Amino acid sequence: MFAGAAREVVFSNPEVVRRVNEAFIPVALKAALVNNPPPGVEGAVYAEIGRSKPAPQGICTTNSAGKVLAWALSFDDDKSILEFLDHVSDRYRQSPDAANPVTAERFMNFPSRKLRDVEDTGKRISVPERHANDDRCPAIPTIERGTLVGRIIGRALDEDGQPVADTIRQEHYMEARFEVPVVLQEQLAAAVNQAAGKQFQIPSEFARGLITHAFLGQLDVNPMGSVPGSRNDSRQWEFTGQTVPSNLSTESDARHLMAGHPIDLTCNVRYGLVAETGSPDEIVEGAGADVTLPGPGTLPAKIQRLQLGIQRLQKSGGDPSEIAKLMKNFGPLMQKQQVNQAESLVDQALKLLEEPDQEKQDR
Repeated sequence: MFAGAAREVVFSNPEVVRRVNEAFIPVALKAALVNNPPPGVEGAVYAEIGRSKPAPQGICTTNSAGKVLAWALSFDDDKSILEFLDHVSDRYRQSPDAANPVTAERFMNFPSRKLRDVEDTGKRISVPERHANDDRCPAIPTIERGTLVGRIIGRALDEDGQPVADTIRQEHYMEARFEVPVVLQEQLAAAVNQAAGKQFQIPSEFARGLITHAFLGQLDVNPMGSVPGSRNDSRQWEFTGQTVPSNLSTESDARHLMAGHPIDLTCNVRYGLVAETGSPDEIVEGAGADVTLPGPGTLPAKIQRLQLGIQRLQKSGGDPSEIAKLMKNFGPLMQKQQVNQAESLVDQALKLLEEPDQEKQDR
Protein backbone atom coordinates (compact mmCIF):
# COMPACT_ATOMS: atom_id res chain seq x y z
CA MET A 1 0.00 0.00 0.00
CA PHE A 2 1.10 3.56 -0.41
CA ALA A 3 3.34 4.68 2.45
CA GLY A 4 1.24 7.76 3.20
CA ALA A 5 -1.93 5.68 3.36
CA ALA A 6 -0.31 3.22 5.77
CA ARG A 7 0.90 6.06 7.98
CA GLU A 8 -2.49 7.69 8.33
CA VAL A 9 -4.69 4.57 8.51
CA VAL A 10 -2.58 1.87 10.11
CA PHE A 11 0.22 3.50 12.07
CA SER A 12 -1.79 6.38 13.48
CA ASN A 13 -3.92 3.99 15.54
CA PRO A 14 -2.61 4.28 19.15
CA GLU A 15 -3.29 0.63 19.93
CA VAL A 16 -1.50 -0.49 16.76
CA VAL A 17 1.47 1.73 17.66
CA ARG A 18 1.58 0.27 21.18
CA ARG A 19 1.42 -3.31 19.92
CA VAL A 20 4.04 -2.78 17.21
CA ASN A 21 6.47 -1.11 19.61
CA GLU A 22 5.89 -3.82 22.19
CA ALA A 23 6.23 -6.96 20.09
CA PHE A 24 7.73 -6.04 16.70
CA ILE A 25 10.73 -4.29 15.16
CA PRO A 26 9.19 -1.77 12.73
CA VAL A 27 11.25 -1.06 9.60
CA ALA A 28 10.35 1.18 6.65
CA LEU A 29 11.75 -0.23 3.42
CA LYS A 30 12.10 1.62 0.14
CA ALA A 31 9.72 0.05 -2.37
CA ALA A 32 12.26 0.65 -5.15
CA LEU A 33 14.79 -1.58 -3.34
CA VAL A 34 12.24 -4.31 -2.65
CA ASN A 35 11.27 -4.34 -6.34
CA ASN A 36 14.85 -4.04 -7.60
CA PRO A 37 17.19 -5.47 -4.92
CA PRO A 38 20.72 -4.05 -4.72
CA PRO A 39 23.83 -6.25 -4.56
CA GLY A 40 25.27 -7.53 -1.29
CA VAL A 41 23.83 -9.31 1.73
CA GLU A 42 21.23 -6.63 2.36
CA GLY A 43 20.10 -7.00 -1.24
CA ALA A 44 19.63 -10.73 -0.63
CA VAL A 45 17.26 -9.92 2.23
CA TYR A 46 15.36 -7.50 -0.01
CA ALA A 47 15.13 -10.19 -2.68
CA GLU A 48 13.80 -12.77 -0.22
CA ILE A 49 11.15 -10.32 0.99
CA GLY A 50 10.25 -9.23 -2.54
CA ARG A 51 10.04 -12.81 -3.84
CA SER A 52 6.54 -13.27 -2.39
CA LYS A 53 5.19 -9.72 -2.68
CA PRO A 54 1.63 -9.56 -4.11
CA ALA A 55 2.14 -5.92 -5.24
CA PRO A 56 4.99 -3.40 -5.48
CA GLN A 57 4.13 -2.06 -2.00
CA GLY A 58 2.45 -3.40 1.11
CA ILE A 59 2.83 -4.36 4.76
CA CYS A 60 5.09 -7.35 5.30
CA THR A 61 6.05 -9.28 8.44
CA THR A 62 9.09 -11.54 8.61
CA ASN A 63 10.81 -13.74 11.17
CA SER A 64 14.38 -13.31 12.45
CA ALA A 65 15.82 -14.99 9.34
CA GLY A 66 14.11 -12.65 6.90
CA LYS A 67 11.53 -15.25 5.91
CA VAL A 68 8.14 -13.72 5.13
CA LEU A 69 5.31 -14.72 7.45
CA ALA A 70 2.53 -12.70 5.87
CA TRP A 71 1.82 -9.84 3.46
CA ALA A 72 -1.26 -7.60 3.74
CA LEU A 73 -2.27 -5.01 1.14
CA SER A 74 -5.42 -3.90 2.92
CA PHE A 75 -7.75 -4.83 5.78
CA ASP A 76 -11.46 -5.48 6.19
CA ASP A 77 -11.77 -2.88 8.94
CA ASP A 78 -9.81 -1.23 11.78
CA LYS A 79 -10.26 -4.27 14.04
CA SER A 80 -8.69 -6.49 11.38
CA ILE A 81 -5.37 -4.64 11.72
CA LEU A 82 -5.02 -5.80 15.33
CA GLU A 83 -6.17 -9.29 14.32
CA PHE A 84 -3.41 -9.32 11.71
CA LEU A 85 -0.83 -8.56 14.41
CA ASP A 86 -2.22 -11.44 16.48
CA HIS A 87 -2.10 -13.73 13.45
CA VAL A 88 1.53 -13.03 12.54
CA SER A 89 2.57 -13.24 16.20
CA ASP A 90 1.16 -16.76 16.28
CA ARG A 91 2.99 -17.58 13.05
CA TYR A 92 6.24 -16.20 14.49
CA ARG A 93 5.98 -18.44 17.53
CA GLN A 94 5.64 -21.41 15.14
CA SER A 95 8.47 -20.27 12.80
CA PRO A 96 10.87 -17.86 14.56
CA ASP A 97 13.80 -18.67 12.24
CA ALA A 98 14.75 -20.69 9.16
CA ALA A 99 15.12 -24.03 10.99
CA ASN A 100 12.02 -25.28 9.12
CA PRO A 101 10.44 -24.17 5.83
CA VAL A 102 8.25 -21.08 6.15
CA THR A 103 5.30 -20.50 3.81
CA ALA A 104 4.57 -16.86 3.03
CA GLU A 105 0.90 -15.98 3.38
CA ARG A 106 -0.55 -13.15 1.28
CA PHE A 107 -3.77 -11.19 1.70
CA MET A 108 -5.38 -8.71 -0.65
CA ASN A 109 -7.67 -7.86 2.29
CA PHE A 110 -7.04 -9.38 5.71
CA PRO A 111 -8.67 -11.71 6.55
CA SER A 112 -11.41 -11.99 3.91
CA ARG A 113 -9.42 -12.07 0.64
CA LYS A 114 -6.50 -14.48 0.83
CA LEU A 115 -4.16 -14.92 -2.12
CA ARG A 116 -2.07 -17.95 -3.06
CA ASP A 117 0.69 -18.82 -0.57
CA VAL A 118 4.33 -18.79 -1.69
CA GLU A 119 6.47 -21.76 -0.68
CA ASP A 120 9.88 -21.41 0.96
CA THR A 121 12.97 -21.89 -1.24
CA GLY A 122 14.88 -23.46 1.64
CA LYS A 123 17.71 -20.96 1.16
CA ARG A 124 19.15 -19.36 4.28
CA ILE A 125 20.60 -15.86 4.48
CA SER A 126 23.46 -15.12 6.87
CA VAL A 127 23.02 -11.49 7.88
CA PRO A 128 26.14 -9.86 9.45
CA GLU A 129 25.90 -7.33 12.26
CA ARG A 130 27.31 -4.52 10.08
CA HIS A 131 28.13 -3.68 6.47
CA ALA A 132 31.40 -4.90 5.00
CA ASN A 133 33.94 -2.21 4.16
CA ASP A 134 33.05 -2.29 0.44
CA ASP A 135 29.32 -2.90 0.92
CA ARG A 136 27.49 0.42 0.56
CA CYS A 137 24.29 0.75 2.62
CA PRO A 138 21.41 1.02 0.11
CA ALA A 139 19.49 3.25 2.54
CA ILE A 140 21.96 6.11 1.92
CA PRO A 141 20.82 8.30 -1.01
CA THR A 142 23.08 8.45 -4.05
CA ILE A 143 23.75 11.89 -5.52
CA GLU A 144 26.36 13.46 -7.78
CA ARG A 145 28.89 15.90 -6.36
CA GLY A 146 27.50 19.44 -6.16
CA THR A 147 23.84 18.42 -5.79
CA LEU A 148 21.86 20.64 -3.42
CA VAL A 149 19.72 18.79 -0.87
CA GLY A 150 16.80 20.51 0.84
CA ARG A 151 13.65 19.79 2.83
CA ILE A 152 10.06 20.86 2.22
CA ILE A 153 7.35 20.93 4.89
CA GLY A 154 3.72 21.70 4.04
CA ARG A 155 0.78 22.32 6.36
CA ALA A 156 -2.88 22.73 5.51
CA LEU A 157 -4.47 25.89 6.95
CA ASP A 158 -7.91 26.26 8.54
CA GLU A 159 -10.45 29.01 7.82
CA ASP A 160 -8.56 31.40 10.11
CA GLY A 161 -5.30 30.83 8.26
CA GLN A 162 -3.80 28.72 11.04
CA PRO A 163 -2.23 25.26 10.57
CA VAL A 164 -4.75 22.49 11.25
CA ALA A 165 -4.10 20.52 14.43
CA ASP A 166 -4.35 17.09 12.77
CA THR A 167 -1.05 16.27 11.06
CA ILE A 168 -1.77 12.58 10.48
CA ARG A 169 -3.78 12.76 7.26
CA GLN A 170 -1.93 13.18 3.99
CA GLU A 171 -4.00 16.17 2.96
CA HIS A 172 -3.02 18.01 6.17
CA TYR A 173 0.75 17.57 6.39
CA MET A 174 3.66 16.68 4.15
CA GLU A 175 7.42 16.48 4.59
CA ALA A 176 9.85 15.61 1.82
CA ARG A 177 13.47 15.74 0.80
CA PHE A 178 14.23 17.37 -2.53
CA GLU A 179 17.36 17.52 -4.67
CA VAL A 180 18.54 20.16 -7.13
CA PRO A 181 20.96 18.50 -9.58
CA VAL A 182 23.97 20.37 -10.90
CA VAL A 183 22.48 20.75 -14.38
CA LEU A 184 19.46 22.65 -12.99
CA GLN A 185 21.72 24.86 -10.88
CA GLU A 186 23.65 25.73 -14.04
CA GLN A 187 20.42 26.63 -15.86
CA LEU A 188 19.40 28.94 -13.01
CA ALA A 189 22.84 30.56 -12.86
CA ALA A 190 22.75 31.21 -16.62
CA ALA A 191 19.31 32.85 -16.29
CA VAL A 192 20.54 35.04 -13.42
CA ASN A 193 23.58 36.19 -15.38
CA GLN A 194 21.57 36.95 -18.49
CA ALA A 195 19.04 39.02 -16.50
CA ALA A 196 21.82 41.35 -15.26
CA GLY A 197 19.94 42.31 -12.10
CA LYS A 198 16.49 42.57 -13.71
CA GLN A 199 13.51 40.32 -13.05
CA PHE A 200 13.69 37.06 -14.99
CA GLN A 201 11.72 33.87 -15.46
CA ILE A 202 12.98 30.87 -13.48
CA PRO A 203 13.79 28.02 -15.91
CA SER A 204 10.82 25.68 -16.14
CA GLU A 205 12.91 22.59 -15.38
CA PHE A 206 14.24 24.20 -12.17
CA ALA A 207 10.72 25.17 -11.08
CA ARG A 208 9.47 21.65 -11.80
CA GLY A 209 12.18 20.22 -9.56
CA LEU A 210 10.93 22.35 -6.65
CA ILE A 211 7.17 21.90 -7.04
CA THR A 212 7.25 18.17 -7.75
CA HIS A 213 7.23 17.56 -3.97
CA ALA A 214 5.26 20.62 -2.82
CA PHE A 215 1.72 19.27 -2.57
CA LEU A 216 -0.61 17.70 -0.03
CA GLY A 217 -2.24 14.36 -0.66
CA GLN A 218 -1.19 10.91 -1.84
CA LEU A 219 2.61 11.06 -1.72
CA ASP A 220 3.15 8.34 -4.32
CA VAL A 221 0.60 9.66 -6.82
CA ASN A 222 1.58 13.27 -7.19
CA PRO A 223 0.03 16.04 -9.33
CA MET A 224 3.09 16.08 -11.61
CA GLY A 225 1.99 12.75 -13.02
CA SER A 226 5.26 10.92 -12.38
CA VAL A 227 3.78 7.69 -10.98
CA PRO A 228 1.40 5.21 -12.66
CA GLY A 229 -2.16 5.96 -11.62
CA SER A 230 -1.81 9.73 -11.19
CA ARG A 231 -3.89 12.11 -13.31
CA ASN A 232 -3.96 15.80 -14.13
CA ASP A 233 -6.56 17.85 -15.97
CA SER A 234 -4.19 20.81 -16.37
CA ARG A 235 -0.82 22.03 -15.14
CA GLN A 236 0.61 25.52 -15.36
CA TRP A 237 3.23 27.40 -13.37
CA GLU A 238 5.44 30.44 -13.73
CA PHE A 239 8.20 31.37 -11.31
CA THR A 240 10.07 34.67 -11.56
CA GLY A 241 13.19 35.77 -9.71
CA GLN A 242 15.44 38.77 -9.22
CA THR A 243 18.78 39.22 -7.52
CA VAL A 244 18.70 41.67 -4.62
CA PRO A 245 21.56 43.11 -2.55
CA SER A 246 22.09 41.88 1.00
CA ASN A 247 20.70 44.45 3.49
CA LEU A 248 22.06 43.20 6.81
CA SER A 249 22.59 45.79 9.53
CA THR A 250 26.19 46.47 10.61
CA GLU A 251 25.15 47.80 14.01
CA SER A 252 25.80 45.50 16.95
CA ASP A 253 22.68 43.88 18.42
CA ALA A 254 24.42 44.17 21.80
CA ARG A 255 23.45 47.87 21.84
CA HIS A 256 19.78 46.90 22.14
CA LEU A 257 19.83 44.31 24.91
CA MET A 258 17.71 43.16 26.65
CA ALA A 259 14.87 43.96 24.27
CA GLY A 260 16.84 42.93 21.18
CA HIS A 261 16.99 45.06 18.05
CA PRO A 262 13.95 47.25 17.17
CA ILE A 263 11.65 46.16 14.31
CA ASP A 264 9.46 48.61 12.38
CA LEU A 265 8.45 46.92 9.16
CA THR A 266 5.63 47.22 6.60
CA CYS A 267 6.17 45.17 3.45
CA ASN A 268 5.22 42.14 1.41
CA VAL A 269 6.94 38.87 2.28
CA ARG A 270 8.62 36.52 -0.13
CA TYR A 271 9.47 33.01 1.02
CA GLY A 272 12.12 30.79 -0.51
CA LEU A 273 13.66 27.36 -0.24
CA VAL A 274 17.18 26.79 1.06
CA ALA A 275 19.26 23.73 0.20
CA GLU A 276 22.80 22.69 1.09
CA THR A 277 25.31 20.48 -0.68
CA GLY A 278 24.69 16.81 0.06
CA SER A 279 26.75 15.10 2.76
CA PRO A 280 29.96 13.30 1.68
CA ASP A 281 28.59 9.82 2.42
CA GLU A 282 25.77 10.36 -0.12
CA ILE A 283 28.02 11.43 -2.99
CA VAL A 284 28.84 8.86 -5.65
CA GLU A 285 30.90 10.01 -8.63
CA GLY A 286 28.96 9.61 -11.86
CA ALA A 287 25.59 9.36 -10.11
CA GLY A 288 24.27 12.10 -12.38
CA ALA A 289 24.68 9.89 -15.44
CA ASP A 290 21.80 7.99 -16.99
CA VAL A 291 20.43 5.21 -14.81
CA THR A 292 20.77 1.68 -16.15
CA LEU A 293 17.23 0.39 -16.08
CA PRO A 294 16.37 -3.17 -15.08
CA GLY A 295 15.41 -5.47 -17.93
CA PRO A 296 11.89 -6.71 -18.71
CA GLY A 297 10.35 -9.33 -16.48
CA THR A 298 7.50 -9.47 -14.00
CA LEU A 299 4.97 -6.68 -13.63
CA PRO A 300 6.61 -5.28 -10.45
CA ALA A 301 9.96 -5.16 -12.28
CA LYS A 302 8.37 -3.32 -15.20
CA ILE A 303 6.74 -0.83 -12.85
CA GLN A 304 10.09 -0.20 -11.17
CA ARG A 305 11.69 0.22 -14.60
CA LEU A 306 9.01 2.73 -15.53
CA GLN A 307 9.39 4.68 -12.29
CA LEU A 308 13.17 4.93 -12.68
CA GLY A 309 12.77 6.05 -16.28
CA ILE A 310 10.30 8.77 -15.30
CA GLN A 311 12.67 9.99 -12.60
CA ARG A 312 15.42 10.21 -15.21
CA LEU A 313 13.07 12.06 -17.56
CA GLN A 314 12.15 14.61 -14.89
CA LYS A 315 15.76 15.19 -13.85
CA SER A 316 16.55 16.07 -17.46
CA GLY A 317 13.61 18.52 -17.58
CA GLY A 318 11.26 16.23 -19.54
CA ASP A 319 7.48 16.13 -19.26
CA PRO A 320 5.87 12.79 -18.27
CA SER A 321 2.28 13.96 -18.82
CA GLU A 322 1.69 11.69 -21.86
CA ILE A 323 2.74 8.68 -19.83
CA ALA A 324 0.45 9.78 -16.98
CA LYS A 325 -2.53 9.98 -19.34
CA LEU A 326 -1.76 6.51 -20.63
CA MET A 327 -1.48 5.08 -17.10
CA LYS A 328 -4.64 6.65 -15.64
CA ASN A 329 -6.51 3.33 -15.87
CA PHE A 330 -3.71 1.26 -14.31
CA GLY A 331 -5.05 1.56 -10.75
CA PRO A 332 -8.68 0.63 -11.61
CA LEU A 333 -7.50 -2.39 -13.62
CA MET A 334 -5.36 -3.65 -10.73
CA GLN A 335 -8.26 -3.20 -8.31
CA LYS A 336 -10.38 -5.39 -10.61
CA GLN A 337 -7.46 -7.88 -10.72
CA GLN A 338 -7.23 -7.48 -14.51
CA VAL A 339 -3.47 -7.90 -14.34
CA ASN A 340 -2.87 -8.67 -18.04
CA GLN A 341 -4.62 -5.48 -19.17
CA ALA A 342 -2.74 -3.45 -16.54
CA GLU A 343 0.58 -4.92 -17.64
CA SER A 344 -0.24 -4.00 -21.24
CA LEU A 345 -0.55 -0.35 -20.19
CA VAL A 346 2.85 -0.53 -18.49
CA ASP A 347 4.37 -2.01 -21.66
CA GLN A 348 2.92 0.83 -23.75
CA ALA A 349 4.21 3.41 -21.26
CA LEU A 350 7.70 1.88 -21.34
CA LYS A 351 7.70 2.00 -25.14
CA LEU A 352 6.65 5.65 -25.05
CA LEU A 353 9.27 6.46 -22.42
CA GLU A 354 12.16 4.71 -24.11
CA GLU A 355 11.57 5.55 -27.77
CA PRO A 356 14.30 7.75 -29.31
CA ASP A 357 13.89 11.50 -28.85
CA GLN A 358 13.72 12.03 -32.62
CA GLU A 359 10.74 9.72 -32.90
CA LYS A 360 8.99 11.74 -30.18
CA GLN A 361 9.61 14.91 -32.17
CA ASP A 362 8.30 13.32 -35.38
CA ARG A 363 5.02 12.23 -33.80
